[in-house]
Amino acid sequence: MAKIKHILLYILAAVFLCVTNISFYAQDTGWNYDDKALERVKEPKYQGYKSLPKKARKHFEGMKFIPGGTFTNGRSAQEMTFCDKDSTLLVGNLPMRVTVSSFFISDHEVTNAEYREFVNWVKVRVAMDILAEHYPEKRLPNGQYNQEIPIDWRDIVLDSLLYYPVNESYYRRKEIDTRKLIYTYQYEELNDSLYRINFSDTITNDSSLLWDRNISECMELKEVSIAVYPDTLCWVNDFSYSYNGPMTKMYFWHPAYDNYPVVGVSWLQAAAYCQWRTDRLNEDILIAEKVLKKRSYYFSTDELLQDSSNRYYMQILYPNFRFPTEAEWEYAACFRDDEGFNREIYTWEGQTTTNKKGEYLANFGTIRDQNNVWHKSFDDDGYFHTSEVKHYPPNQKGLYDMAGNVAEWVLNKYEVMDHTYRVLPNDDAQTAFEKVYKQMEYGFEIRDSLNELDRWYLTRYAEQAMHNAKVLDKMQPARGVKGGSWADPAVYIMPGTRTIYNENKSSSRIGFRVAMTVVGGLYDF
Repeated sequence: MAKIKHILLYILAAVFLCVTNISFYAQDTGWNYDDKALERVKEPKYQGYKSLPKKARKHFEGMKFIPGGTFTNGRSAQEMTFCDKDSTLLVGNLPMRVTVSSFFISDHEVTNAEYREFVNWVKVRVAMDILAEHYPEKRLPNGQYNQEIPIDWRDIVLDSLLYYPVNESYYRRKEIDTRKLIYTYQYEELNDSLYRINFSDTITNDSSLLWDRNISECMELKEVSIAVYPDTLCWVNDFSYSYNGPMTKMYFWHPAYDNYPVVGVSWLQAAAYCQWRTDRLNEDILIAEKVLKKRSYYFSTDELLQDSSNRYYMQILYPNFRFPTEAEWEYAACFRDDEGFNREIYTWEGQTTTNKKGEYLANFGTIRDQNNVWHKSFDDDGYFHTSEVKHYPPNQKGLYDMAGNVAEWVLNKYEVMDHTYRVLPNDDAQTAFEKVYKQMEYGFEIRDSLNELDRWYLTRYAEQAMHNAKVLDKMQPARGVKGGSWADPAVYIMPGTRTIYNENKSSSRIGFRVAMTVVGGLYDF
């Protein structure tokens, strides 16, 4: 009997310690985290829509699996002209064969409704942080706001710190100061400098010791804070002489534009959306697996995985949403014939922008001939500005608006020296000519500068290289943009056309879609 009593006491003590540990952990993180859930995760989960818990599927809807392959990157119109005012088109993009591994990409551009969900989430999180700072009784021991307490949006603290002052408000209406909607997140990045410091000596002296080093020694934790509200003034800033006031006032928030692509979002703002969407997907997965008990405005995938004891959960978490690379985007956009080649210059079959009925296949800008005669106006395709996503037919891979509607940010970053001929912005015509000639020699493309035709080609390439160098210098820090927009001519909607834009700036022409790296080899769709 005494032994039974001792056993019962041990069991009660163990249960008490477990409950205490769970409660403490919940106070420490604010995530209602169940540390015993690790025992329930017995095998890795594979990517795919159907393998996701039902409650998490909304974050992955529309993602298409694109099998990897090889294609000709950079195929566009053979000879494109440019002028000094052309600040985005990078001419001289030489076609080359590129191999792309499998990936996921969204079948549509991120809409106003989807991005607005992100903005509203940030609004609540910012309000919580303000209230937690000013009311000790409303915050947990770890400093986070107690989410069990409803937010009083009429609180005088929020009035003074979250809303516009009366003298700045529009018609004295009570409106949230969108400059205060700042999203802060952390992410780990491989630091090349740390990699060289940690591994250069090891590789030089004894490469077998490389495997004794931890890759975490080369990872650097970075924190980003960015205001997430779109620049609604982009409509009037981009077109000074057009009446776009109604678009500025209504395009982002009015329900009529819910299914239209979001614009006025910089590359950095779009990257923040990708991080937020990743956290919401993984949060719902962890809730379905009973690792977390409920959603939290303080949950972060990267913060969860910084604790080495949580690394096992990587088997059930999905990789980050991100931008597609330029090669991935172009591979997903291009039309491939029965032999697997992408010989067409548009995202569809044929060399024209209309179908057999004469209907335009995309939403893009005007068409003029060499005499400046208009053959297509802005609204001949059915829309004066942007159109709803999925309005035009999808491409061969089931993706919508890969040509026109809005141009799209891609992952690639471009420096001034990131072009074939290494021409600098201040180089004169002769210097550019000599650099092009030498680079062609290095590439075994021999041109005779005394031959009239070859000299014409060299001069043409030198002019293009000078233009590219000036554009790259002007747009720093520059990111790639693909697909063309509702305001761009047809040459921009060719998948092979390459354009760039400053990652800190936004435009009424530019939106984005998300992609995701494929992990493993089993997929359930």
